[in-house]
Order: sequence, then structure tokens, then C-alpha cells
Amino acid sequence: MSKKLFVFFTFSHGLGGHSYSITSYYSEFKKNSECLLLNIGLKQSPLNEEFSGDFFKVSAISFLRDVRRLCRYAKLNQVTEILCMDNQSYAYLRIVSLLLKIRIVLVKPGGPNPKRYFPKAPTLVNFSYESDEYFSSSNKHKDCTKYVVSNRIQRCKTKKYSEALSLLRERNKFVTLRISRISEDYLKSLMVTIRAFEDISRVISDSCLIIIGVVEDDECFVKLKKMIEGKNIHLLTDDEHIFKSKEFIHYCDFYIGCGRSAMEALMYNKALGVPSDIDDTVIIFNEETAFDIGRVNFSPRVQIKNYTLDPTKIKTDSVFNQKYFDESLEISKITEIYVPIFNSAKQERVTNFLDIILGTAVLYKQILVR
Repeated sequence: MSKKLFVFFTFSHGLGGHSYSITSYYSEFKKNSECLLLNIGLKQSPLNEEFSGDFFKVSAISFLRDVRRLCRYAKLNQVTEILCMDNQSYAYLRIVSLLLKIRIVLVKPGGPNPKRYFPKAPTLVNFSYESDEYFSSSNKHKDCTKYVVSNRIQRCKTKKYSEALSLLRERNKFVTLRISRISEDYLKSLMVTIRAFEDISRVISDSCLIIIGVVEDDECFVKLKKMIEGKNIHLLTDDEHIFKSKEFIHYCDFYIGCGRSAMEALMYNKALGVPSDIDDTVIIFNEETAFDIGRVNFSPRVQIKNYTLDPTKIKTDSVFNQKYFDESLEISKITEIYVPIFNSAKQERVTNFLDIILGTAVLYKQILVR
């Protein structure tokens, strides 16, 4: 009988999109099969705690000991298949796969195409066609079995209460919301969001923008606070608002966001805009733009030539949004999609020995700088 192990790595807060994705997958698979959830990292994700997953704290100097511990864990629990949601967890588990002959799958959950190192995995799942096209043209990854499976979202319309958000909702006729990490990687798309809000507020009176975000970079946080000075823009970075932020989406009229949170806005049937770092504008999600936005996993790398945001066209196309969500993003089909992927997956190869060493070195450096 098969037993699947779902693994993810966390450096700090553990509230990134990949943490939500892996715990959602685990929750769905657990309904009909035996599976385990394992969080490896420097600090445990609160999502792992919520789902009663196991946690292995690791360090740069204990890599071999940590691998031995993971081997014992996999053997004791009779794991037959492993799914890793990031390169860091894969650096550990690929060795477990090699030593114990366990099938393993690596998921690239989003983000730009790698500029430097990316592991050579026997089985690779990409969230977007953008990533799949990159790896299909990569000589290093030509022997990888590749799949494209878009990120999947649990249908949940929980509406959390917030006194701060309720007051802002009462005081403003039109509310725009952005949920984002506050770091160098997201600073440009936050600037695009702010400029789009300024365009909106010139057309729609009594408008406000709310930004909910985990602070990952203090310098970026200071820059962001300077950007919003004197504007009807409100920044919420406290624990109450950053945990399961999606449950506050119901407060807004227009959601601007990337990746998983943008998909969750569709679940809540909200008007959606995706910030484009390339076009320097916010692109409204609708039937005409859906393909371009979906192709890059709802990321700021979306590009549509000569596109200009028209605030008068911000509206919810309920029928199309729900059709798109049901067919492309809803999680209930995830088990039937992944079962054949698991069945045909292979164990890590001895021939990837040099890549394993390189991946370990990259991981060591990442942990060390933390």
C-alpha cells in the first residue's frame, strides 16, 4: 500500500504561497489515502502546526545527521512516494529517495525562471507553462519527465472579522486590497499597485487601498511607508492580519495581487487585477486576459502589449470567474491528476551525484546567510 510524504522547507514565518499549497494538497490527499506532512526548516510554519504535521529543525552544520534522521523517518513510516514543494526540501529528500529507492516528485511552485542553479529532478511538476517552456528548452533538464499542473485552491469562503478592516470598509465607498510579502522581490509590484490605486482614486471618489503583508525586509518596509505617506493607503503587518490573509478578501471591491492570493480572489468572486512589472500597470483579469495571466501563474511577469488600466472597467465577471476557477484552480481534482504522476515517478538517480552535491552546497549557503 502506498504512503505519500508531502514536504516543504521554511526559513522564517512559513506563510509563503508554497506553504499554503503543500498543506492544501496534503489535506486533499488525506481524505482518501495514507499520507504524511513534514516541515523541514529553521522555524516551523504555523500551517504545519495547524495540520499536525511533523517538524524537523535543521542547521547548516548538521546536514548529514539530518539526512540520516529523515531516512529513519521515511523507513519507519514506510513512505513509498515523496512530493517536495521547494528546492530546499528536495536537497534533503532526494538523498533519502536515492538511499531508500523511493519515488520522488519535485514541484516548482512559481517564481521566475532560475538564473543560476535548479535541481535536475527525474520528475518535475511546473505550476505554469512559462516554467515548462523554460525547462523543456534546458539541456540540463532534457531527461526530466515534466508536467504542467496549475496551482490548486481549496474552495473556502470563510470571512474573518477585523475591526480595522470593518472601519475602513465603512469609511470608504470603494476598497482595493493587496496581500503581499514586503521584500525586494515584491517592491516593484507594490509600487505598480500604488500607482494603479492613484489612477482609481482619481475616477472613483472615497477610495482606499489596504496592503496586508509579512515584513521580510525592514529596508523595503521603510521604503513602502514613505511611498504611502499622505495617501489613503493603509498598511497592516500584524499577526492577526497576516495569518490566513485570504479570509479578509471579502472586505474589498477590487483585489490586486499575484500568484495564489490572486487565485483566491477569484474564489471569493472579486474583481481582480494582476500587477505587471513589465508593462508597469495593473491588468484586469477577464476572458480576454485570462490566458496571458494564467500562463505565468498570475505573476507580475504577465505582459499584454499596449495595455492600459481603465478604472471604469473594473468589474466582476461572475460567470467567467467561477468557470475559470472550477476548471483550472479548484483543488478537488488534484488527486486524480497527481496519482498517475506519482505512479510513473522515479527515484533519484546515482548519475545525478554531482547535481546532488551542488544542490547541497547551494542549500548550505542559503541556511548560512540566515
